[in-house]
This record gives sequence, C-alpha cells and structure tokens, in this order.
Amino acid sequence: MKKTYVALTLCIAMLTTGCGAAAKPAATETDMARNVSSDTPDITVEQVINEYNSARRAVSAEAAENDMYAPLSVMSCVCRAGESYIVFPKVEGQAGDIINSAICSAVISRAERLGIPVFTDYRVEYNRNGIFSIRMFLYDMYGEQEGCIDCLPLTFNGLTGEICRISDFFDSEDQNWRGRIPDIITAQAADYEMVLLSDVLPISDDRPFYITDEAVVIMYDLYEISTYSAGEPEFEIPVNDIAECLDESSMLNAMLPQLREATAPVNDAEPSHLQNTQETELANQPESEQMKQPEQETEPQSGEQTDALPDEQTDEQEPTAEREKVQ
Repeated sequence: MKKTYVALTLCIAMLTTGCGAAAKPAATETDMARNVSSDTPDITVEQVINEYNSARRAVSAEAAENDMYAPLSVMSCVCRAGESYIVFPKVEGQAGDIINSAICSAVISRAERLGIPVFTDYRVEYNRNGIFSIRMFLYDMYGEQEGCIDCLPLTFNGLTGEICRISDFFDSEDQNWRGRIPDIITAQAADYEMVLLSDVLPISDDRPFYITDEAVVIMYDLYEISTYSAGEPEFEIPVNDIAECLDESSMLNAMLPQLREATAPVNDAEPSHLQNTQETELANQPESEQMKQPEQETEPQSGEQTDALPDEQTDEQEPTAEREKVQ
C-alpha cells in the first residue's frame, strides 16, 4: 500500500512539473499529501493519468523551407505499465499508433532488464524530413538510485513508424561508413584528450544512436571504449562528413543542402560595399593627408620616349658633325 501512495505522489509530481506544460497549476506538497492520504482514498493513479492525458493537445512545428516532410504532431502523454509510469511523446497521425506502441514496449523491456520499476522523461532530438528521433531517460520509481539510471535512444521512420537502425541510412552495398565513423570518433577523442581503451571497432547495426539537426550521435556505455572519467561518451558525427556514404534514398540527404549552405566558404574578394566605404573615407580626408598617399609610378607605353633619350642622342650626334666639317 505504501508503494501505491509513493507512486501516486510521484505521478502527480511528474505530471504537474514534468514534460509539457500542465493544464492546471502544479500541486503543492500539502495538496499531494492530502490526495494520497489513506484517509481519502477517493483518488487513484488512473484518474490522475486520465485527467492529465485528456488535457494534452498535440503540437507540431512548422516545416522549414527545404524540408521534404512536415514534422509529426506530438503531445506529452503518460501510460502505466505495472509499477512503471512512462511519460512519452505521443505521436498523432498515420504512423502514430506504431511509434507510440514501440516507445512504450522499448521502455518496458529496458525496465525489465534493469529489474526495477521506472518513470521516464524524454527529449525530442529531431522531428523533420520524415525522421523522428528521441531519447527516453529512465529513473528509479522509488528513488533508491539517484539521477537518471539509463538513456534509451529511439529513431523512427515518421512515414511508416518503423524503428530505424543506423545502417538504414547508409549505402547497403558500400560498407566503408562502418570504418569511416570510428576514424572520426578516434580523432574527436584525441581532441577531447580522451583515453581510449582500445581501437574503436566498426559500427554495428545495433549501435545506439540518435539524430540531431546536424549530426548522427553515436553512444557508448561506461567502460566500453574509455575510462570511468569519460562516463558514457557520445560523439557527434557531422552529416556533411559522411555524405558520400549515404544511401541515395536516405532521409539524411535532406539535411545536406541546408548544412552546405550554412558552412559555405566566404568569398575572398573584398565586397564592393567595403571598397566604396574605403573610397569615401579617402575622399573625406584633408588634402594634406591625401598628398601623403603614395603615388603609383607609371611605366612608359610603347612608342614613347623618355625625356633623357633625345639629349643622349644629341650628344652622340655632335662629334659626327664636327668630323664632317674637318673632312
């Protein structure tokens, strides 16, 4: 019975202060204590959950100019699975039921592996171009373990609702990406001064990952590739750096025009408006300052003679005239 009261208290706290804005002001500690008191057993966890879910409204972001598909409509929702309470982004639309079921099933499976009831929080990392990528954060339901005890990344095809493996985005006939990504990870680890316990192995199909606006993020467990001080390292692999490895039909291709535009090199030529500004500044200087500007020397054009040339020729002609007179 005590666990039921604790669960109800945590549930109310999660739903009033957790993901998404609550429809009503957050309950105070006094209110929660009164609601879960054994003297007033007229409220249940199911009632709190139903009230919370009925107050939610699906929200979707506007599609960007170059997006292939509009973002999915999402609302914060909660479901109960045994002693666990799963707060998750409920997806509306054609693939919504498949995605929602997969999220809850994945959390339940992870909780069973951990051997404890959990409650969750989430973060939507990417919801564009037919890709829906999230991270689910798992916490001990009764607080025996502090902080987030596990992180579960999930990426879906927003059109079909299918869970994506990392290999689904790359060319199936060219496996170079499996070695290209470890090379990038090794270079990043060196930049971070991270000690690697061994060479980074080629990327397997079941490697945990999620997607952001600019990168594919590769996740590793504690001690998997580095020491305890590195924790559970994550490495952002820029999509631009692996563009040549993508499958022609990969939904990651939709990112490339935007990323290339954002990282386009600046033209080395000086902009015309800067040239005009410099000319204006020079014209506004005093005459004494303008006279200090070095003058460019002009070379004589072909067919022109210098001033000294006629004099030299006259000097050479005078002795010849005198010799003619003598003769």
